[in-house]
Amino acid sequence: MNSLPPKISAALNAAGGSMPLITFLSPDGETNFGSFNHTTLKNQEYNKIFRDVKKKIKTAQKEGELKSSGAAAKADGAEDAKDGAAESDAIMIASPRVRTWKSSNGKEIQAKFIKFENDTYFLKSTKGRDIKVTAKDLDDASIKMAEEIININKK
Repeated sequence: MNSLPPKISAALNAAGGSMPLITFLSPDGETNFGSFNHTTLKNQEYNKIFRDVKKKIKTAQKEGELKSSGAAAKADGAEDAKDGAAESDAIMIASPRVRTWKSSNGKEIQAKFIKFENDTYFLKSTKGRDIKVTAKDLDDASIKMAEEIININKK
């Protein structure tokens, strides 16, 4: 087990070190959403035992906390990126926090800046509402704050 990355070894140990093992890790391998060993899986209804894992993953997705591993899964018949498939220019914001954003017409909102993609700022309000805005929708101070956050989060 020494040849495994530390986070995967920790997930294996958390499940009792037995095989077979199912572990749900974030794409970057940093977050273990749950590990299940053979004893847990045997004669179980998967939708029941995976329920908590599904909730944790959905919450992480909503909060923008899933980080890319840099690797992409490829479906059967899909083209390689080098063969013409377009890459996303999305910048995911690591550890987004609630900030005050001001529109170009003076309205303020409390929201997390989740990602920037195709000249669109994706915010999530404190009430859970998804908000998409462009630079023309924000005041100069909010644009400057967003650009600073984007620069910090660029790869």
